[in-house]
Amino acid sequence: MEKLCRYRGFKPCFGEKCAQFVKLRGENPNTGQEIDEGGCAEAWTPVLLTEISRVGRGIAKDIESFRNETLKPVNKFMNMLGMRVRKALPAKEEEEE
Repeated sequence: MEKLCRYRGFKPCFGEKCAQFVKLRGENPNTGQEIDEGGCAEAWTPVLLTEISRVGRGIAKDIESFRNETLKPVNKFMNMLGMRVRKALPAKEEEEE
C-alpha cells in the first residue's frame, strides 16, 4: 500500500527524501515488538509520546530512590544529634494542675 502525504494534498509520499521522514529502530512501548520502520514524523508522534512518558516515569523512580538513599545518613545524623541535645537539656518538671 502506497503511503500518502497530507502535506502534499495526499499525493504519494517522497519517503526518505522528505524532511518529515524519520526512521525508527527499537521496541514499540505499546506492544513490545521490535520496530525498524520509516515514516512521517507526525505518524510516529503517539508512539514517541508513549515512550517519553515511560522513560520519564523511570527517571522519576530513580530520582526518588537516589533521594531516599541520600537521606538515610542525614536522618541517622539528625537522630543522633537530637538524642545528644535531649541528654544535654535539663529535664522539665511536670506542672501540677
